[in-house]
Amino acid sequence: MFYNQMLKEQQRILREIREKEDCIARLPAGKLCCARNGKWEKWYQLVDGKRIYIPKSNQLHAARLAYKHYLIAETQELQQKLEAVEIYLQKYPQKSPAQELVESPAYQPLLRFFLRPEDQALQKWTQAPFDQNPYRTENKVHRVSSNLSVRSKSEAMIASRLQIHRIPFRYECVLYINGRPLYPDFTIRHPQTGETYYWEHLGLLEDPAYSQRAGEKIALYAKGGIYINRNLILTDETRSIPLSISEIDRTISDYFLCA
Repeated sequence: MFYNQMLKEQQRILREIREKEDCIARLPAGKLCCARNGKWEKWYQLVDGKRIYIPKSNQLHAARLAYKHYLIAETQELQQKLEAVEIYLQKYPQKSPAQELVESPAYQPLLRFFLRPEDQALQKWTQAPFDQNPYRTENKVHRVSSNLSVRSKSEAMIASRLQIHRIPFRYECVLYINGRPLYPDFTIRHPQTGETYYWEHLGLLEDPAYSQRAGEKIALYAKGGIYINRNLILTDETRSIPLSISEIDRTISDYFLCA
């Protein structure tokens, strides 16, 4: 839905503004002033109305001030984009009457007989660009296909079986809940109804710190209306009982292949 896309864009812009403002706060005070003297460029730092000369030997200091000016200009541009997005969000309703019916628990199982998303549309969704988890991308060493690498062997097995069963999915696509970004292992669209599901594989439950983080993440999902055994799929493994292909196929069949 376009409203949700705009809502995600609003969150992305806000996040980017915060990141730039944090960076600006760590840079030197004041601003850079450049003055030309013949064929030479002189640099000054303007702080509280005072102009302080920056010698060539301190070029890095001038560079930091120049970068600060650049970040401020980028932030101002982002603020303009944010204003445009917020005007849209205020003007248009979050859900149209038709969308309300599609999401109604009473109507949804009946309308799905007639409102099946086209395979082509889901394929476009799968191939469209999206914001991915930026954390340690170098750890994505398990190759699934020419354009997909994941972080673990078990995730590679899940991705491979989803592809074999032609289930449209995205790997580590950002999801915002209460303004906080999450990166589900797999964001999946039902091949017949187009409904969205999230699949988390818990591979380090023997680690207490990992288990605690997993519990916090599941609780955050619930705050966003995403619940286990409804639209949140969980699989797990231990060193003695690894994830199996049969378990993956059974999970896929239960959620996406049964009528």
